[in-house]
Amino acid sequence: MKTGATNLITPRLQVLSPDQKETLFLSVLDVLERVGVRVDNDEGVELLDGAGARIFRQNQDGDVGSRVSIPSHLVEDALASAPRR
Repeated sequence: MKTGATNLITPRLQVLSPDQKETLFLSVLDVLERVGVRVDNDEGVELLDGAGARIFRQNQDGDVGSRVSIPSHLVEDALASAPRR
């Protein structure tokens, strides 16, 4: 190593084991498919509907949004098409 040179080391923090990450991922897929997520953006609802998600319109008690059930294959397809870091 040269005198006066600095070596930058980036520490890596690993909070979850690979098995824990897999369990968490599968649990998230299950929640998105069985429970769904509230989407308040009409364009987003239409895009998800067109992609194959199930849409549950909510108009009770002044609620303006939709609950969207997202099948696991949609999430996996989206992740596969996302750019890598």
